[in-house]
Amino acid sequence: MDQMPPEEKDEQPRCPKCRAVSRLNHAMLDIKSGKLVRLYKCSKCGGHFWDD
Repeated sequence: MDQMPPEEKDEQPRCPKCRAVSRLNHAMLDIKSGKLVRLYKCSKCGGHFWDD
């Protein structure tokens, strides 16, 4: 069960640039792979990053 997203593990995703707590901005379903892709926005620097 290591594939659980951070929200379900009670962990806040961290920005890879400044390590500040980030919030979920969008979630989209990748039709080809059937996976849910999440876009996060950093609460400090405003940067965006995807989960892998």
